[in-house]
This record gives sequence, structure tokens and C-alpha cells, in this order.
Amino acid sequence: HQTMDERMIGGMQSGDSRTGRRLFSGLRKVGARVLDAGASDWVVYPKDGGYDGDEEVFLDAIIDTVEGALQGRQEIDPQALARWVRERRAQVESRELVYIAHQLDVLARVP
Repeated sequence: HQTMDERMIGGMQSGDSRTGRRLFSGLRKVGARVLDAGASDWVVYPKDGGYDGDEEVFLDAIIDTVEGALQGRQEIDPQALARWVRERRAQVESRELVYIAHQLDVLARVP
């Protein structure tokens, strides 16, 4: 979450770990009307000994994203991060890793 809170693009803050929670008030401030909203959770887990479709590629991308976000941060022990990455990759390879992410889908119309 801290890396999300600190992310800058073009010298400006680019979202944060609470963007979904703030979305509704932000839409209201610009006069938008929320047409629909709902949970859009991701649950990736091995089924019948393997992952469906490109789920293994997706899991590798998530691991890469976490590793890239945390590499070089002073508060993160590089050896602990490397161990975490190795363990997650081994779990993907042995078809044991389960990934769950909570997301929010919102459809809004700005007048």
C-alpha cells in the first residue's frame, strides 16, 4: 500500500491505496451520476491440477509487479524479498498459489 500511496507520475500523485473508497465522493464532486457499482474480485486458484488459460502468466505478472515495487526500498530486506519471490514462483510452478484481490467496478456518467 505504501508504494501505491507514494507513486508519482509526471510529478503528480498517481492514485493511492484508497482510490476506490474515494471514487464515489470524487464523482459526486464533479456532478457525475453513478449508474452501477459492484465488487469485482479476482480469485485465481489451481483447478484439477493446473491454472485455467493464462492464469499462470497473470500470477507471474503479479509477482513481478510486487517485486518491482519493493526492490531497492530501504525498509525491505533484499534477501527476504528474493526469498518471497522464489517461494511464490515455486508455488505457481507446483500449482499451489492462490491469489485473491478485492476490486471495485464503477460505471458513472458525467453530465
